[in-house]
Amino acid sequence: MKKAIIVCLLCLFTGFVSAQTKWYDPMEAGIRVVEGQGWYGELSGTYNRFPERIREKIRPSLWNLSTHSAGFSMLFRTNASMITVRYSVSGEKDMGHMPATGVSGVDLYVKNGSDGQWHFTARDIDWKFGDTICYTFRPAGGDVRECKLYLPLYNHVEWMEVGVDSASQFEWVPYDETCPIVAYGTSILQGGCASRPGMAWTNILSRRLQYPLMNLGFSGNGQMDPEVIDLIAEVPALLYIIDCIPNVPYMEDEQFVSRFRYGVTKLREANEAPILLVEHEGGMSQLGDPGVVHKNELLRSCYESLCREGVKDLYLFKCEEMDFPEDGTVDGVHPNDLGMEATAAGYEKKIREIFRDNSYFCPEQK
Repeated sequence: MKKAIIVCLLCLFTGFVSAQTKWYDPMEAGIRVVEGQGWYGELSGTYNRFPERIREKIRPSLWNLSTHSAGFSMLFRTNASMITVRYSVSGEKDMGHMPATGVSGVDLYVKNGSDGQWHFTARDIDWKFGDTICYTFRPAGGDVRECKLYLPLYNHVEWMEVGVDSASQFEWVPYDETCPIVAYGTSILQGGCASRPGMAWTNILSRRLQYPLMNLGFSGNGQMDPEVIDLIAEVPALLYIIDCIPNVPYMEDEQFVSRFRYGVTKLREANEAPILLVEHEGGMSQLGDPGVVHKNELLRSCYESLCREGVKDLYLFKCEEMDFPEDGTVDGVHPNDLGMEATAAGYEKKIREIFRDNSYFCPEQK
């Protein structure tokens, strides 16, 4: 009898707490709130990165990866002292070399009113991974503040809700309509192996530049497929980043050159935005890989040839410019958080140089 009473009281308490939480579904916000998602007219209601029309044209593995929410974030304003996020994913929660918090977790940053910078909510975070994943954040302060919620890097989000106390203020912030930086690449670009979404180098870079970035990284599948290039060319961009060397070290040279030349030509026809081709440093062990070294040299030769042919605003990010740390990976290839910070810093320096050379945009003058 005592056990029954205790169970009843716990159920009543749980129901009371639940009744005090108001839940907000970003897909029912009435406005577009997901940052980093292209082809919105075709993707509304989902957390996919590619539209359905390309599904039959690409490899099943690539399509599956395109349903991952890598690089997505959502903005909202609230004065709540406790923010709960609940959602479900369809894939495995973790990987052997990447924790569940990075593969399937979410991440919350709060904008500081005094310096305008995003700061990690490192205070009292709880999470539980199950059929429904639940995160609880307790940001300091009680004033209305702008929050950025990063979505999972390596999983497909089926549904998601953000909950705050019903007495607290809450409103979604419309997505930034500015043309994004569009980055196409491999697992490293997708976010492997960051400990949490906010530490993916693309998300770090976006915060530092205070500019939207579209993450089109596909683990093992960043292979310069013409079908993917054609799709990317549909997206008006501030800058295109092509970082695919890690997934093509053993591709035949002729095919390699053909795909990169096609990619640059197609993007240049579609948009006058700068194009940044990226060599690969990925990890110290990769520096001695003959396939990687050769493809870096081949990419450099291809870049020089395209420049001689008159392709404008084409840039090369050389591996020696990257300053990647010796302890920057989890497995000799995929960056840990230290490597992610270093990668973001290298990209930031290079991109700011590009924007200083280009008259139509500079992040400081946004």
